[in-house]
Amino acid sequence: MRTVPNGGHLEPSDETLLQAAGRELTEETGIPPHVVTPHVETPLHIDIHPIDDCERVRELKELSG
Repeated sequence: MRTVPNGGHLEPSDETLLQAAGRELTEETGIPPHVVTPHVETPLHIDIHPIDDCERVRELKELSG
């Protein structure tokens, strides 16, 4: 079984990276951000990379969701 880790991107409505992370958390897992306590407000790690097969990523997310 293949899985795709949670990820996402900034939306124009996101005022901070922490706000974007909370939004993505809810979108991708259903977990509301108010139940998670971040240790810091700055990211520990950010990856920026192209996704070679966006259609395959969507398929995997649909299968896992």
